Amino acid sequence: MTRVIRTRLERKTRRAAVNTDMLARRVLDALVMRRTARLVAALGLSDAFKTESRALTTFSNAPPQAAVPRFSDWPHDQSGVLGVGTDLIHVPRLRDLLVRQTQRERRGADDVRRSSGSIASGLARFSNRILTHAEREELAARQSSSHASTSADVDVSDETLRWLAVRWAAKEAAYKALFPHLTLRWKDVEIVKANVANGGSHLQSKKPCLQLLPSALGAAPLRPPRLHLSISHDGDFVLAFVVAEQPPSPI
Repeated sequence: MTRVIRTRLERKTRRAAVNTDMLARRVLDALVMRRTARLVAALGLSDAFKTESRALTTFSNAPPQAAVPRFSDWPHDQSGVLGVGTDLIHVPRLRDLLVRQTQRERRGADDVRRSSGSIASGLARFSNRILTHAEREELAARQSSSHASTSADVDVSDETLRWLAVRWAAKEAAYKALFPHLTLRWKDVEIVKANVANGGSHLQSKKPCLQLLPSALGAAPLRPPRLHLSISHDGDFVLAFVVAEQPPSPI
């Protein structure tokens, strides 16, 4: 009887934790949308924001073998804002996702129990799916500098998880900002430093910028879009906000 009562209490505790997490996420989503709405109103982009908000199709729903990016109704003859996009990532949820990915790859129950805290295998699979070649090289450099050992059972630091969450959120936000004018794939866009994005100009900044790769611009117009990125961290959450702009025609 005592075991039954304990089991029921544990179930109720887990349910309460899940409900609390869901409530916190909804509250944060509401705050993000309110802040976004104020910014959009200040920029005079209300109509564009409403249009993009009705078309929030994420990368996870896109076909895994998508063909070349799809262009539709691209405003070739005018400049201005194409759209806005935002995405919120809960870093502990990302860790849980990578743990489950690692567990699925380790078929033995003993291996699962022994390595339940390790996410190195899941991280490798996830990064190969969403990161560009340059981003994967940067991730490898970060991990090699933070771990003296290269064992597969070495856990991934919270700093590395936040780094990955920033790129995940930024890519999702970029997709939403450009849709339906341009349908991005994960590896069509990457985060670079501001001075790199500006061709090594005098601008030296640690501000991250989004850069479209040639894979995204194969069928693009003569004036590829610019992506303006803003990243915010707050505890376990990472927020990315992207404005897609059609630059003016060269004089």
